[in-house]
Amino acid sequence: MKKLLITALISISFNAFTKDIYCEIVAREKLNLTLVITVDYGDKKIYKDRRIKDENDEKIIFLTIIDAINYMAENGWEYVDTYVISRGNYGERHYIMKKDDKE
Repeated sequence: MKKLLITALISISFNAFTKDIYCEIVAREKLNLTLVITVDYGDKKIYKDRRIKDENDEKIIFLTIIDAINYMAENGWEYVDTYVISRGNYGERHYIMKKDDKE
């Protein structure tokens, strides 16, 4: 019983120190109907290319936003929320994703 209690306390303590990290996928529809998908991981680099890249640092082309969301889910990200912003002649859809920082 004492071992079980200690194991449970260690498990609870460990989980208390983990946190979620967030990213934002932005899908922009241009006038020519092209879809540009970028991701913001919260880094502070202003001029960084924010397109999603694979493990070989190659840009991944997505035909739909669902394709991009599925790719992120396969890599441990979980959908949280969506909001839309209208910007002149095109719109932006923002998808908030989260991931346990243990991964």
